[in-house]
Order: sequence, then C-alpha cells, then structure tokens
Amino acid sequence: MKWTRYLLELALANGADLRGAALCGADLRGADLRGANSIICLSFSHSWNLILVRFPDGPRIHCGCQWFTVSEAKAHWKRHEGSQRRAIVLPALKSLLILARVQGWEMEQT
Repeated sequence: MKWTRYLLELALANGADLRGAALCGADLRGADLRGANSIICLSFSHSWNLILVRFPDGPRIHCGCQWFTVSEAKAHWKRHEGSQRRAIVLPALKSLLILARVQGWEMEQT
C-alpha cells in the first residue's frame, strides 16, 4: 500500500484526473492528491504493475523499481534478458500507449 500512496501522490501532483477511478480499499490517509492528471495501470502475473503516468513534459512508465520515458522503456524491454518478459511487457506497453493516445495524451515520437 505504501507504493500505491506514493504513486497516487506523484501522479496527482502532476495533474492526474481520477474521476471514475476504482479506489475501493485504497488507504489514502495523508495522501496529497491535488493536481494529478492521469494514470493507466496494467497488472501482470509476475507481480509488477506497468504504470503509465501523465506528466506535463510527457508520460513516464513505472515498472518494478524503475521509471522510464517511453523511448527508455521500449529500449529497456527490447534488450531485457528475459524473453518471456519481453513477450509480455512490450505488447502491454504498446497497449498502454494506445489507450493514452485515445484519451488525448501527448506522446513523444518514437
């Protein structure tokens, strides 16, 4: 839950819009939720979420303990040693980016 609060605070500090978000069971005590814009998250069986967070200068991807720009994330998973991880995460990232574009997020050209 500590990471959930941290990610929500980070996203909300950057303008995330959580209208319609299902936050049932989330412990948000003490969370500063002002100004956030958007978060899109996918969960995987390997227990790491792939989270796309909207920032004023473009989206960032969080997975495991790492943060990436879109191009950094693509490069990271293209060279990842785990072929199964590549086979899962790269299409998932593509799906997240499509969802974000449909919702009007501005994206870097890669």
